[in-house]
Amino acid sequence: MSKNHESFAAIVPRITGSISVVSSSLLIYLIYRSKPKLSTIYNRIMFCMSVADILASTAIALTTLPMPRDDDPYWEGVDLSIEDNSWSGQTKLGTRQTCAAQGFFYSSGIVIMFCYNGNLCIYYACAIAFRMKEARIRKK
Repeated sequence: MSKNHESFAAIVPRITGSISVVSSSLLIYLIYRSKPKLSTIYNRIMFCMSVADILASTAIALTTLPMPRDDDPYWEGVDLSIEDNSWSGQTKLGTRQTCAAQGFFYSSGIVIMFCYNGNLCIYYACAIAFRMKEARIRKK
């Protein structure tokens, strides 16, 4: 992988992850500014999806930063000059624990987001296909 591709692979997730965090934060802000706030099922689902997206997108935006530094004992015996390592030339400021935390937040955020996306699909199926009112959906 060339140096340009390595830089591209590190910069693009930082930009897209940051845009996603800002967008989800804006959605949360708009939900809290709305009259019904969290009293509707749709707003609750979107709020939770946005929180999960913020967790995952923050982890994505950090890219290689939480990885163990080059001087960390984790890298003992690993030849960091190998050209196959697309992450070798990137900025790494973390430890093993920060790397594990990044993986946890990314994985948790994605799983939670997919679960709420499924809930949103069920909500729309009830509201549109079965023509159920909000009060009836709440009872089910």
